[in-house]
Amino acid sequence: MCSFPVRLHTTGWGIVHLFLDEDGTFRRVIITEPDTTITFTNELTGASVWTPSVNMVEESPNRDGTGTKTLRGVLDHIVVPGEGLITADVGRIDFLFTFDDQGTIISEQMVFSAGQQDGEDQFDAVLCTFLGS
Repeated sequence: MCSFPVRLHTTGWGIVHLFLDEDGTFRRVIITEPDTTITFTNELTGASVWTPSVNMVEESPNRDGTGTKTLRGVLDHIVVPGEGLITADVGRIDFLFTFDDQGTIISEQMVFSAGQQDGEDQFDAVLCTFLGS
């Protein structure tokens, strides 16, 4: 993601709640990560920054053959001493997935967003700028 090597280190734990119907058919999964931290480190300079990633992911199939994925909470929230908040993805995002006959995702569409969503492109750019300076 950057022009230099970045080490990604995650600590914490998660809980997976798998919901099946009485026939054993998958209905939904909820993954919570109440104590997760992600650290990004420039491997050339040692510069690093970390973010809490305290979030919940819920995935479920829809009756029409599509699937829904909901992300809630703090996905990333990077604060740099002396600079303040440099990027954040917090709140809720819902995605709708379409699958082919083999179960492979062929399209993804964001259908709902609330909170601050800087997005992956801005996150990468800001992170690389900070770690590279």
